[in-house]
Amino acid sequence: MKKLFRGIGALVALVAGGSAMAADLPVKAPIFRAPAAAVYDWTGFYVGAHAGYAWARTNYSDPLTGDQVPLAAKGFIGGGQAGYNWQTGPWVFGVEGQGSWSHLQDGKDFIIVVITAIRVEVDCVNKSASREGPAVQSTIIVPVTIVAIVCRKGSTVENLGSVAGRIGYAWDRLLGYVKGGPAWAQNTFRIFDRTGGAATLIAETSNTRWGWMVGGGFEYALTTNWSTKVEYNYMDFGTDRTIFTPLAGGASFAEDIRQNISLVKLGINYRFGGPVIARY
Repeated sequence: MKKLFRGIGALVALVAGGSAMAADLPVKAPIFRAPAAAVYDWTGFYVGAHAGYAWARTNYSDPLTGDQVPLAAKGFIGGGQAGYNWQTGPWVFGVEGQGSWSHLQDGKDFIIVVITAIRVEVDCVNKSASREGPAVQSTIIVPVTIVAIVCRKGSTVENLGSVAGRIGYAWDRLLGYVKGGPAWAQNTFRIFDRTGGAATLIAETSNTRWGWMVGGGFEYALTTNWSTKVEYNYMDFGTDRTIFTPLAGGASFAEDIRQNISLVKLGINYRFGGPVIARY
């Protein structure tokens, strides 16, 4: 019996000693997890508006004489845009259509010199002492008037736009992108007679020219749905042969017209997207 009590006492002492040792060990701190970082998601449809400034360079070239009249119009523009973005990782792909109202107008005078002449035919008779020689016909061109006509060639860009694909790289709420695609511009071309001082319209034609556009910019998300952007576009419409028909009647004539337009825009967009996403 004594041996039994001594064994129980030894067991109790061992357990008590182990508990004391465990109490002296350092306590491990709980694992701390930082909150997930919120990342802006650019995916979704959007609509917006923009305003800016544009430079249009238009060059008239006479296909018969090669004479050129360069024009440089500039002014403010304003319009709207709509598109869709899809984001995968930091890359953002999208498509955007935009249209801008404008009134980029310029004109330049040039001088046409017209020389009016008459054709005179003279019959000369060769006479000698012995006989009358054959008649010799001569033609003499006698200039009678020289007229300088002052004309003015002008152009007006009424509106313009593009449909472009976009590819960008996002740093959270900041998106840098490039874009490119087909572009169009609605133009009115006019030719005036300014010989007497006042401008008299001689011929006028309007058309829609198609070309291409490249550009790029940066967009920043102000809130979940609102963002603002700054963008540059270059539009090139090549050279197109344009036919003019005089308003007072007469034969039509052609002009080779080359045109390109540069514009800088500030814009704001509203995106129909969801909330920001979490990155773990």
